Parts: sequence; structure tokens; C-alpha cells
Amino acid sequence: MKEAGRAGDLVEEYVGEAVTTEEFELRLPQIREMSDWYFCGLANGVVLDATVHGNYARFINHLCQPSAELQPWSVASYRRI
Repeated sequence: MKEAGRAGDLVEEYVGEAVTTEEFELRLPQIREMSDWYFCGLANGVVLDATVHGNYARFINHLCQPSAELQPWSVASYRRI
């Protein structure tokens, strides 16, 4: 999205590698050595690690006053964020 959005607009799908919380904790030492890393904790012990396999959505809401929210969607019976 290159122009300002309105409340309720879909900005972009958050994409990342879905891993368990345990797997993510094993990755943390390596991730912390990187200058930039992005992840999103979801329900049921799942973490979306967007550090390597993410898209532009990983940069959304990196503000002191976040202005967007994650919403789960079902598309062709697949869960999307």
C-alpha cells in the first residue's frame, strides 16, 4: 500500500515460517546475532518467523504507537494472518 489507508483496510498478509515455540526458542541465539529480526507469536504455541521468509508486512507496526492489527482469515480452508 503506497497511500494512506483507512480504518479497516487490509494492508497485507503477514508471511513467515510457522514454527513451534520450542523451535523458535532454539533459534533465538542465532536470531539475536542478526541486526534485524521479525516474528509474531500466535495462539497454540505457533510463531511466525518472518526474519528470512517474510514479506513487507513484517515492517508494519514497528512504531511507538502501532496503528494496525493482525486478523486471522480463512482462505480456501487455509489460515492466513
